[in-house]
Amino acid sequence: MERIGEKDKNKFIFYAGLFLINIVFAIDMVVDWGIFSGFLYLTVLPLAIFSTDPKKSLLFAWLASVYMVFEVVVLSYEGEFVENLTNHSLAFIVLWVVVITIENFYKRKDYYGT
Repeated sequence: MERIGEKDKNKFIFYAGLFLINIVFAIDMVVDWGIFSGFLYLTVLPLAIFSTDPKKSLLFAWLASVYMVFEVVVLSYEGEFVENLTNHSLAFIVLWVVVITIENFYKRKDYYGT
């Protein structure tokens, strides 16, 4: 039985993350869950932890940010704009706090050599 190489593992994680973030975007466009709809984007970030390339978390976070801005600006109804903006702003802040935490984890891991 052949072992999966790091390159294949990273490629799988990348495509799985892209697939998952697009599914989350589709759910976010269709379902109005209030504050929870923006937090769905956080489900993609744990995939970046399993990758050997920490830059994946940045890529997924930027893509999630673009999707969130698009959803708020383009798909909000007139009366829901402020509520939708507030909900996605909270999710946006949490998303980037998690990404910064992941980046610091990888920097510390490289620094200490563990």
